[in-house]
Parts: sequence; structure tokens; C-alpha cells
Amino acid sequence: MRTILSILILLFSNFLFSQNQSQENTDNYLHKIISDLEKENKVTDNPVIVINEIVYKERSWDTLSFSKFDIESISIIKKDQKDLVEVYGEQSINGVILIEAKPFDQKIKEEYEGDSNVLFIIDGKEISNSKAKKINPDSIAHIQVIKNKDSIIKYTSKEVQGIIKITLKNNP
Repeated sequence: MRTILSILILLFSNFLFSQNQSQENTDNYLHKIISDLEKENKVTDNPVIVINEIVYKERSWDTLSFSKFDIESISIIKKDQKDLVEVYGEQSINGVILIEAKPFDQKIKEEYEGDSNVLFIIDGKEISNSKAKKINPDSIAHIQVIKNKDSIIKYTSKEVQGIIKITLKNNP
């Protein structure tokens, strides 16, 4: 049950968050970083990218999509560092960008905690997001996600983008 609750909250939060992101946040931030570093002459085209200790070479990182909120830290090893060739190969002459990305679960947690447009209803009563997070998943009998505006109006007059309705076990 804990897994189901986590997945539902994750999916619902991700849906709401993706609707609210600005264009600046959805652009591939990795491309912007590389472009800025090229302008500063720290790297040249096609540097080695290392994300959470995974090495991406030959622009294999092009398919990755990052926003500035996905990145925990960035370190730059400037171009023309010949001693890195043994570690990262010839391409490291172009420079190396070391990125520590936030774990997926941390990113979703931050998005979920910051989302005040979700109403939680437990056994017919509205509760705060912080109280909803404290519910023991083992005590949950049923979860319903409501996104349809007409259905939302049946539960509240508040401006919310969705409702997570939870029924606990051992409740009439």
C-alpha cells in the first residue's frame, strides 16, 4: 500500500508540477551551462559530462533533460588538462563538467512539498499537506485522485488543481 500511495502522489505531483513550470525551467539547462562555459573559454564543444558518476561522452548526454532545479552542484575541469585523458579519454581535452544531480525522489519530494494546489481529504475531512505526509501508508484502504474540475467542485469551492481522497482502514 505504501508503494501505491507513493506512486500515486508521485504521478499526481509530477502532473501538476509539469503544468506549472515556466519555459525557463523546462529548457535543457545542461545546454545552457555548456554554452556559458564555452563563452568563458573553460570548455570547448563536446566536453565530457559526468552526472552522478556516470560518464557521458560523444554528446550522448544530448537526450538528457535538466532544469536548474535538478542540479545539486557543478564542478568544472577546464579544457586542455592532458592528465585527464587517462581517466576520461581524448575527449576530456575539451573539458570535463562534473554534475551532482538531485536524486529523483528528492526532486519529487521538493515539488510535492511545495505544491499547495492539492487538497487532501482523509475520511471526508480536509487535512493539510503536512498531516497527509504523516499518514501511515499501512493504514490506507483506498486512494482516489480527482483532477476533473466538475468533480473537484463537489468537494470544495477552493481553487485547487486536484484532490487526493484517502480512505483509512477500520473506518465506517
